[in-house]
Amino acid sequence: MSKLNKEVFKEKLLPVIMGIFFTALAFFITLSMVFYNTDKIFSDKLYQGNGVPANNIKIIAIDEKTIAEYGDVSSWSRDIYGKLLDKLNENSSPAVIGFDLLFVDNKAGDEEFVEACKKYKNVVSAINVVYKTKVDFSGDKVSIDKENIDLLEYPFNDLKKATDSGFVIPILIAITV
Repeated sequence: MSKLNKEVFKEKLLPVIMGIFFTALAFFITLSMVFYNTDKIFSDKLYQGNGVPANNIKIIAIDEKTIAEYGDVSSWSRDIYGKLLDKLNENSSPAVIGFDLLFVDNKAGDEEFVEACKKYKNVVSAINVVYKTKVDFSGDKVSIDKENIDLLEYPFNDLKKATDSGFVIPILIAITV
């Protein structure tokens, strides 16, 4: 190769070849998911922080003892939630109280619950996203396409007017085959 051809190769052709090579390499790594587990580990560390919860955030859960005493949550009168709001706002009002429960239908005690929500103005109620789930059994793997939203389940109308709303994250996906 002449000196001129070597300089043209170094200045013009070599960067193009290197660009194509590294693009193909990045594409292969992405497609093969070689670093998938490593990426998830780093993502978990990034978003989970140091694992110590903030002391100004409280999570109140419905436990087995409560269910044993009061029965299934779906059978409760909603005035219980109104009383809970009164208790939580008794000494100082929290900035936000979020309910990770769906209140889509009218039930007994709704008036008291809605009035408490209006009174304190710090309640967020849940909206549920229902997906059209398509299960594909072709090929080696079963894949689930849940990109199409079928329905948004909002709180019953009076509660929707009295609260802000946020989406709940479904943990389980039921598949009927």
